[in-house]
Amino acid sequence: MTTFEKIGHDFMTYSDNKWRAWAFKFPLILWRMGLGPVLGHLFSLITVTGRKSGEPRHFLTEYYRDGDQLYVACAYGEKAQWYKNLMADPRATVQT
Repeated sequence: MTTFEKIGHDFMTYSDNKWRAWAFKFPLILWRMGLGPVLGHLFSLITVTGRKSGEPRHFLTEYYRDGDQLYVACAYGEKAQWYKNLMADPRATVQT
């Protein structure tokens, strides 16, 4: 087992821990305050439609550019709510 797996495994698991949820949403709060440039050029704001509520849902995630293609990282994989929402309705708005 690598050091990353020992340290990162529990931290990156999908959890209902409110403090951890707030920590992961902090970059989105900065973005909404107009401080997106502080985060650098690694993040994109993606807006999807909630699969149950039908309301817009926003999340900030890392992206990687390979030529003309953008690739988005999904830390929780198929367990992520935004991923489930995107699979239910693939229309999305992306801001970089």
